[in-house]
Amino acid sequence: MRPRLLGKCESTTINSTKHHVDITPQDVYSYNVEQSKGHTGNNVVTVLMKDRQIGLQEACDYVGTYCRELMGCYLSARDELRATVSGDASLFIEAAGSWIIGNLEYVNTPFKLRGYGLTVFFS
Repeated sequence: MRPRLLGKCESTTINSTKHHVDITPQDVYSYNVEQSKGHTGNNVVTVLMKDRQIGLQEACDYVGTYCRELMGCYLSARDELRATVSGDASLFIEAAGSWIIGNLEYVNTPFKLRGYGLTVFFS
């Protein structure tokens, strides 16, 4: 689970990095809930534990290191591309960063969602 880079980070890397930084930590956040419901095969934490024969903490540490590397890649690509693009491309680069920050705020902020006759509490 390392970012695959061909040469230097480039614009396609920004998009894929954004997706990985958004999705991968979600598995850490949802691990306990998924395990309690018997969902044992579709979480990156579970896959890492089985594949690498490691414990829960080591798997979570691995995900943290992976995300730190991805953020480094995003920041490098962002800085490189800022110097060479403008207009919509520049807006996309900034939006990708905002998406990452928004996702981290979303998963770490408790809130209530109401709709379709349901009240769901997220925390």
